Amino acid sequence: MNSPYTRRLVVSWISVLDNKPGIDMLEYFPQLMEGLFLLLSDEHREIRVETDDVLQSFLSEIKSSEPNDTIMNSMVVFATRPHPQVNVLLNLVHHNDRFIRHTVVTWIYEFVHVTEWSIPYARLFRVLLPCYADSEKEVQEKAQATCWELLKSLKKNGETVELMPLIEVVCTVLSKNHRDQCLLCLDLVNVLLEIRGKDMITVPELRNVLIETLKKENDDVIDYDLRVLVKYVQYSQELTTFIRHILKMLEQDEQYLEDRGCLIIRTLCKYINSEQVFQILSTTISESENKRFASLFVQMMNVILLTADETAEMCKKLQSCFAPAQPKPEGQQVFNSL
Repeated sequence: MNSPYTRRLVVSWISVLDNKPGIDMLEYFPQLMEGLFLLLSDEHREIRVETDDVLQSFLSEIKSSEPNDTIMNSMVVFATRPHPQVNVLLNLVHHNDRFIRHTVVTWIYEFVHVTEWSIPYARLFRVLLPCYADSEKEVQEKAQATCWELLKSLKKNGETVELMPLIEVVCTVLSKNHRDQCLLCLDLVNVLLEIRGKDMITVPELRNVLIETLKKENDDVIDYDLRVLVKYVQYSQELTTFIRHILKMLEQDEQYLEDRGCLIIRTLCKYINSEQVFQILSTTISESENKRFASLFVQMMNVILLTADETAEMCKKLQSCFAPAQPKPEGQQVFNSL
C-alpha cells in the first residue's frame, strides 16, 4: 500500500470491525498481525498512533479472552499449517525500528502472563537475550523484565518442559561475554536444577560449559557460576571430580591462576565447607607432578587460609593446635587432614 491514505483507511476499517458486535476479529488477527506491527514504523505519525491503538485493543482482548494453544501459537511460535512459518513476533524482535522492537517485547511480556497455553520457553529466551544488548534502554529493560517473568513461570511449570532446548540456549549464551545475559542464563540453570536436578546432571555438555564459564572476566559471573556448580555437584555427588577439574584448568594457564585462582578458591569456600575444600585441594596437589604449579598453588592456599574471611573459622581451629594449654581435637583433625 503505497498511499498513506489507503494505509490509514485499512487501519480504520480494522478498528471499526474489531468494535462491531458479532465479529470476532481475534480469529483473523494472526493474518493481520505482521502488517499492523510493520505500520508502527510508518513515516506518518497519525498512522503510527492509530495502529498502536488498534494493537493495544487487540492485546486487551487477548488478555481477557483466555485464548487457547492454537490461537497463541499462531501468534507466538508457529502457525498450525502443514508447512509452518516462523511466527510474527519472534521475527520482529530485532527489527531496525525501535518502536516495533519495544512493542513486540512488550507483547511477549504480556503473553507470558496469559494462562492456558504452553509457553515456548527456549524460543523466547533465545530471541529475548540478545535484546539485553539493544541500543535502546527501554527495549533492554523490557526484555530483562520479560525474562524474569519467564523464570517465574518456569518455576511453576518446569516439571514438564523439554530440557535440551533450554540447555542449548544456556550453552550458546555462556560462550559469549555479555555479563547480564550470562547472569540470566545462570539464573535459568539454577531454576532448572531446583526443579529437575536429577535430569540436569545427565547432560555433560552443561557441566563443561559451566566450568568454562569460570574463565569469564566478570567477578559476578564467576561467583554465580560457582554457586550454580556447587548446586550441580550436590545432585551429582562429584565434588572431588569437580574440584580436580578446576585445578586442572588453573594448572594449564599460570596467568589465569594468578588472576582468578584466589577468587575461585575463596568463592568455593563460601559455598562449600572450607575444610572440605582444602582437604580435597591438599590431596590433589600432593599428587601433582607439576612442581612449579604445586608450589604456586600452595602459596596461594596459605594466603587464603591466613587472610580470607571464608577460611577464618578453619584458621582458628588450626591455631588451637598450638595452644600452650591443651590443643583442641577438632583443630588437630583439620591439621592432619591438610
